[in-house]
Amino acid sequence: MEENNQVFLKKIKELDKKIKLDPKNEVNYFNRGWNYSELEKYQEAINDYTSAIILNPNYANAYLNRGWCYGELGNYKKAIDDHTISIKLNPNNANAYFNRGWNYSELGKHQEAIDDYTAAINLDPNDANVYFNRGWIYGELKKYQEAIDDYTAAINLDPNYRNAYFNRGWNYSELGKHQEAINDYTAAINLDPNYRNAYFNRGVNYEKLKDYQKAIDDYTAAINLDSEYASAYFNRGWNYAKLKDYQKAIDDYTAAINLDPNYRNAYFNRGCNYGRLEKYQKAIDDYTAAINLDSEYASAYFNRGWSYEKLSNHTKAIEDYTTATNLDSQNKKYQVVLANSKNGKTSKKIETSDNFAEPKTNSEKISNETTNLIELNTSPKSEEETKKSFLTFADILGWKGIWQRDKNINSKFINVDKLKIIKSNLLSYGNKISKNIDINLISDTFIIGSDKIEINNELCKKLIALCLEQNLLIRGATAFGEYYSDEMIYIGEAVDEAASWHEKGEEIGIFYTPSARLKLEKEIKKKLKNKKKSEDKIKKEFLEKIGLFEKKIITKIGEVNSYVIPWFKENKNKNSFFQIMEKEIVFPEISKKYFNTEKTIKDYESSLEKNNSK
Repeated sequence: MEENNQVFLKKIKELDKKIKLDPKNEVNYFNRGWNYSELEKYQEAINDYTSAIILNPNYANAYLNRGWCYGELGNYKKAIDDHTISIKLNPNNANAYFNRGWNYSELGKHQEAIDDYTAAINLDPNDANVYFNRGWIYGELKKYQEAIDDYTAAINLDPNYRNAYFNRGWNYSELGKHQEAINDYTAAINLDPNYRNAYFNRGVNYEKLKDYQKAIDDYTAAINLDSEYASAYFNRGWNYAKLKDYQKAIDDYTAAINLDPNYRNAYFNRGCNYGRLEKYQKAIDDYTAAINLDSEYASAYFNRGWSYEKLSNHTKAIEDYTTATNLDSQNKKYQVVLANSKNGKTSKKIETSDNFAEPKTNSEKISNETTNLIELNTSPKSEEETKKSFLTFADILGWKGIWQRDKNINSKFINVDKLKIIKSNLLSYGNKISKNIDINLISDTFIIGSDKIEINNELCKKLIALCLEQNLLIRGATAFGEYYSDEMIYIGEAVDEAASWHEKGEEIGIFYTPSARLKLEKEIKKKLKNKKKSEDKIKKEFLEKIGLFEKKIITKIGEVNSYVIPWFKENKNKNSFFQIMEKEIVFPEISKKYFNTEKTIKDYESSLEKNNSK
């Protein structure tokens, strides 16, 4: 975090100088505002976006980003105003509708939020976060099935979307579909074994199915993750009581009370369990504590009256039964017990189902606010500036003929879904290893950008593996240089080179174009300076470290010396390739690529055998 902050501060200083030299350039104010926002200096960012707007009143993205900052400061009305202007200037920007929807939801204007999220989906149906937020609103409106549908859409776009599984589980639970809820909480736990709230909510659903031991196990897991989780102790105590382990129930209610001395229901339930163990005075003390916290707690008066009755203190019992009946005049049981007590008849037992305070239910649903902080209100990242990075273009082999070859209309769309799944999984993987990456998909061409050579190589290797999992083969090229991108638009020297080379390869995989090769070899030369090891050994070790190996690439213009991603080092990838070769019809136009790849794999394995035999 500190390292990132230093980057933003350095950029701000650079932009300070640019603004001093050219005070009428709105782009510099815009970019400085973005860097301030990354440092959470929202007022300074607002000031810069305002300067950009004064210089260019039609600057749609300046309104968009200023609105985002207003939202972060809790000024939702101003945020909505800015996003509305941004939409008028650029009605095709899904982010503006998305952000305005978030601010409407913060003001409780649910229908307006739904309308905006729907507009964002119509413009960009592949953003899982928009479905997530709309689902959250539907849940708030008790439209549980609509919420489930939206969370399902989010999960289809991003199968690793932990919070979408969690919230879908919450909505299933609200519909009484407890097994479906359990399945979703389990999926969330599998994605994040430290997800405290998922264990808690799964426990709630197990107890709804009367599987009390499994509920106890889940509350225990939640407590192990958070020893101060009072609600988990309370709920576990309730389940222990259902299994008639009253002392363990008492211990858990005591733990809940120690953590929250104002936990009314914990005193009440502990009192119930003391009553079951015939410790009536302790039960009375607990009911009294509950009444002190809530003087209109009818059940506590009733149970305290019952406890007094067990101690033969009929006067106080009648007083408490009378108070309970006055507080809950519709409760016939209270009336009958009061009448019997006045006539000298004692109650036989506490009715457990009526007198235990119910455990806390899944009130732990993740709100869109939690997720929005990182994923949702994303502002354009200094979009007017070019990047100097490694840039990869890679497309699916044989894609141009898929539509004609596949006669089944459903199969055609399954192929589209495959690419969406690959992109979603690649994005999820990429965000785990770096925040400064560029991943996109235009038709069947995947685009990967990173200023770190090892990150770019790792993402390329992952892309190839994900394609193989879907029985698809991919080939492409990595260039190095400046480029500029805005959503689906890419322009620059790296774009031109990657685009011109990525279809020239005559084998499966991704290779380096001349610009990337020259950049890599500069790095290798740095490694060779003042080193005592042999040059070949240093070079080989460096290439292995960053995920490359050197070879001659077969292209449509002949053989070219280059570097490639050794995706076939992993047996799973290699086996998948050969299985595809066996199953698929190898059309003439792509046959060379198959056979050249087969030769590359065999040559690579032969070189390994030679090295091992030395």
